[in-house]
Amino acid sequence: MAPRKAGVKTRGRTKTQTKTKTARGAAAKEVRKKYYKCPQCRFQTNGSRAHLTQHMRTHTGEKPYKCEECDYSCSQKGRIKQHVIAVHRGERPYQCDRCAYSAAQKGTLKQHISAVHDKVKPYRCEVCGYSAGFKCNLRQHMLTHSGEKPYRCDQCPFAANQKAHLTQHVQAKHHGQKPFQCPQCDYAAAHRSTLTYHLTKHSGRKPFRCDICGYSTAVKSCLAEHALIHTGEKPYQCGACDYGTVSLSKLKQHVATHTGDRPYKCGHCAYTAIQMGNMKRHILVQHTRVRPFVCELCGYSTARKGDLKKHIATHGVKQEPTHRVEVKEEPTHGHTELL
Repeated sequence: MAPRKAGVKTRGRTKTQTKTKTARGAAAKEVRKKYYKCPQCRFQTNGSRAHLTQHMRTHTGEKPYKCEECDYSCSQKGRIKQHVIAVHRGERPYQCDRCAYSAAQKGTLKQHISAVHDKVKPYRCEVCGYSAGFKCNLRQHMLTHSGEKPYRCDQCPFAANQKAHLTQHVQAKHHGQKPFQCPQCDYAAAHRSTLTYHLTKHSGRKPFRCDICGYSTAVKSCLAEHALIHTGEKPYQCGACDYGTVSLSKLKQHVATHTGDRPYKCGHCAYTAIQMGNMKRHILVQHTRVRPFVCELCGYSTARKGDLKKHIATHGVKQEPTHRVEVKEEPTHGHTELL
């Protein structure tokens, strides 16, 4: 038998040698892959530079792909096709077997089932621990921490962190549209959430109760905010000083003390306010003379609940014998309405 020549491959390679060579080849191929990294966040891709370009649009807000039938635009070409199928053709062939929801895409249906029915919430806020089933919901939530409100009304100082909120504002404030009608009285609201809050006035129900102190409320978000009082957490921090609070609205009021910004201007006089709620109160007191808080002992009335409490103390009674005259003004959560 002739001796083997050096460097000549033979068919007698063992399985171990073959696996080793395959592993080395895969490792070498992995090393040769070029990773494209985002300079603004942790994102990276080994697909192509096009993937990175597409990702960068999440930072720049660029939406180069536009629908020919409406003003919709997006950052990915494929989404235009999805938009046309779902919105303009009305095709939603993927039906949820647990509810009436249907989707234009199979992936969208899967996400719906995961988030809505299986309660999977993989998108988590690193600031406060909030979690969401949809990435877009987390993006919207993050704006509550930054205070950013990119959607601005071109008719007044109002700004919102969601386009839908701006649309609702324009319809309610500038077009006078209030499509949500109370079935028990003539009250109408521009927002469903505002009507839901109003209905608790009729029912008196406050289903959300604090396990620690017994505080109850009709609004779930109010209970979540209240719970922070017991834990001592103050997730909303001022960037100019060490002030912290449990409420975004309170932080906004505080920040205005630094900036001097008073964007709400009275149409009847020179008064300006930091918040729309303060402007409402000013108009009620100074221009409409409405005083909804009435003492049942003597008939004294005032526009401020705090003033009524002080007045009740002059009668020497602990319980407040009061009633409130119903006026069409509702506290709104996330929206402001002057009815």
